[in-house]
Amino acid sequence: MTQKWERFLEESGQPKIRLHDLCHSNATALIQAGVNPRVVQQRPGHSDVSITLNTYTHVLPEMDTAAAEKIDTIMLKQA
Repeated sequence: MTQKWERFLEESGQPKIRLHDLCHSNATALIQAGVNPRVVQQRPGHSDVSITLNTYTHVLPEMDTAAAEKIDTIMLKQA
């Protein structure tokens, strides 16, 4: 599969990117979009959801900002 992918990239003039990088980008984008981590876990074939979360959520500092904004909204509604 890797050889076919590399040949495709070369023949189409695309920049070189590893299949692993595509998998990482896919999982990261899904986590960022709020897809359930258990669903994301299945795409790269991780045996445990903690592998998925430990691998892909550390690159998303904006998720912390979003979480803070959500808790702020919840707290303001209760006040």
